[in-house]
Amino acid sequence: MPPVERIPDWPVIQSKIHVPGRWVLLTVGTIFLLAGLAGFTAPSIQVPPALLAWFPKLFFALLGTLGGLTLLLDILKHVPSRTIQHALPEMYPGLYPEPVLRPGAIVYGHMTHELSDQPDGWQYQPRYKIISSSQRCLTGFGILFLIVFAGLISWSQPFRAHFHWTLSVLLGVSITLVGGGTVLAIAWQIIQRTADDLCLLKVSSDEKHMELIVPASFRLTDADSFQDVVRVATDPSGRHCWKIPLKAVLGIQLCPWKYCMDSADGKTTTWAVQGLLVVSRNQAAPFLRIPILLTGDFVEAARLMEQLAEKLGVPFLFSGDAAAWKAEALRARKRPPVQGGGIL
Repeated sequence: MPPVERIPDWPVIQSKIHVPGRWVLLTVGTIFLLAGLAGFTAPSIQVPPALLAWFPKLFFALLGTLGGLTLLLDILKHVPSRTIQHALPEMYPGLYPEPVLRPGAIVYGHMTHELSDQPDGWQYQPRYKIISSSQRCLTGFGILFLIVFAGLISWSQPFRAHFHWTLSVLLGVSITLVGGGTVLAIAWQIIQRTADDLCLLKVSSDEKHMELIVPASFRLTDADSFQDVVRVATDPSGRHCWKIPLKAVLGIQLCPWKYCMDSADGKTTTWAVQGLLVVSRNQAAPFLRIPILLTGDFVEAARLMEQLAEKLGVPFLFSGDAAAWKAEALRARKRPPVQGGGIL
């Protein structure tokens, strides 16, 4: 079968970005807001003697504020940007709007990537500033927590009654480091894994090839059958570097995914969208679809994939409207859960 060729011109349509489960957030926010207003404006509230008279008013004020902020943030994020322009999802026959199921796939609750201009080209890269900020905040909180908690343990009555103050301090610090330090170290590793498990796409200024760097754990089921399109190398850290001719890139696809994984409590399900790099092939299967994004931020994901497609000069194949989500919900009923995945 000859390779599928890139379509130079394509019709553009406009669709609404569907956000599954948004009604739950709006309902909760509305209930909190109304309950807070009703409680705060009530003429009199019976208060138990143990509570201060102003405590119920403060509680309802905070409840209403939480509900109002929830509604306001949702409106600011979704209402102005619910529509998007894109190519017809079916413009390439045989390219289905379904996610690529990959063992170990992790869904992130926030946007993980951004576009960045570089001296020798541009990159689709992880949001390193947010990752670094998270690590700095965790470090600052951890140091403060360790100091305060160690002090509380050291000067507690049981320790002061049975040990000299120097030994009490040493025991308090040791207990805090073993317990709290372990938890903070695990949290740090989770944040670091976020950076290590994200792909990086580099496009040089000559715009002949792109370089896609993926983690060592990244595997595709047909890895041996796309050597005619992608040149594979491995760097010293074990990450794979795939060099792809830009002329072989057919489009950027965004697919809905009702993500399901096995967990200790059974199956865990969430909604996500998957961004895919669509590459032409010379083998029996005409398309190679490479996952480059998996997030629960539906609106920002659509915007970012649209911008990436514009940068590459290829169609943006959007499948995130209400009809596509309904079709994905039906497909997910017969789909096995992801092995070794996670939700962060």
